[in-house]
Amino acid sequence: LTLADTLLQQGKYDDSQKYYTQAMVWYEEHNIPIPPIYAMNDEEALESYKQALQEYHASLSDSDGGGGNMDGARRQSIYDGTLDEEGGGYYGRDDNYEGDLQAGLGTIYLAQGQIGLAIECFAIAEKLYGTGELDRALADLKLNLAMAYFHGRRFQESANAHQRALEIYRELYGDNINPMMQEMEGFVDHFGAAVAAEDDYHGDIKKHIIDIDEFTQGLQNLTDSSESQPESEADDGNDEL
Repeated sequence: LTLADTLLQQGKYDDSQKYYTQAMVWYEEHNIPIPPIYAMNDEEALESYKQALQEYHASLSDSDGGGGNMDGARRQSIYDGTLDEEGGGYYGRDDNYEGDLQAGLGTIYLAQGQIGLAIECFAIAEKLYGTGELDRALADLKLNLAMAYFHGRRFQESANAHQRALEIYRELYGDNINPMMQEMEGFVDHFGAAVAAEDDYHGDIKKHIIDIDEFTQGLQNLTDSSESQPESEADDGNDEL
């Protein structure tokens, strides 16, 4: 799985899917235990997403035809602003916004190890995203869904979701481009270099992509160097008994 993820970050989608599928087959055929999730119990974030979803549904039910009577100048996507100028409610239905909320809930549930709830939220978000064009959010969702299926030991479904995520990344950005680095305006990588989103994903953004092999070797060299340092001497007070 680590190799599949590394290849994904290099934009080598066919190879990534090959190793991911092989891992799913291996886990199933040999009945290998699934690595545990390091549970995150972020109840505050969970409640925030739940509340936002409730408010969104309540605003839709209270609005007049879902904001259909508003003129074009006042109509604003929930995804961009969420509330109207008076703070009185949402302008209208926005499947992308609701999909983001469901996907966020699913991510938190997954981090908590609540696999069933995570898959349920991801499935709802997938339907909501499916009403629009392909975009990064749907690809990321599919990748998270693949992880949820994996932890639920639904290996074939995991491989299918992973493959669909890679297909969308490829369609959006092309091969040999790190999809995780795209559409991240203002992102600052681990080396302190600002990475601005580019209209042409095949242009200068390539210069900011980390070479995985060189980065890994650098970490290994640092580790080897640290291990070669002499251990600190024991506290003198501990030697005098």
